[in-house]
Amino acid sequence: MNIRLANKFDVKQVIDLIHKFQEANKLPESLMQELDDTYLNKLFHHLILGAGVVYVAEVDSNVVGMIIGLKSSSPWFPNQITLKELMLYTIKEYEGKGIGSKLLKAYNNKAKELLENKDISLYAVSITKDLGKLNYEKYGYKKIEETWAIGL
Repeated sequence: MNIRLANKFDVKQVIDLIHKFQEANKLPESLMQELDDTYLNKLFHHLILGAGVVYVAEVDSNVVGMIIGLKSSSPWFPNQITLKELMLYTIKEYEGKGIGSKLLKAYNNKAKELLENKDISLYAVSITKDLGKLNYEKYGYKKIEETWAIGL
């Protein structure tokens, strides 16, 4: 198994994983709108060209897991750039093999590098209700907020 930064040749497999995540996790219908592949393709290329970070876990040339992070600024503090994890996913056949942990470690290492270079001000992860299986505190994260929603 190999953990590496994604490149332009991974776009189809990453988009396929996003769809698998969507199907596997049976999120509320309001969140389950069909994601347009054209949009996902643009987003992927935007991320790998510097707007974020995408790491993939590869087994026998197949992408079996990924972590995606997006850089964004705070509306209140525009000079504060946060790298926020958007999705951490491993396909079911590879769950429980430490791939999620390895992807998170790669994300953390890249985020620390971006932090040291002052490309970001902080980095964060989020857990969708009932989907989080990693103990993020073990990796040094501190819980700073909870999100509540209407319309799901």
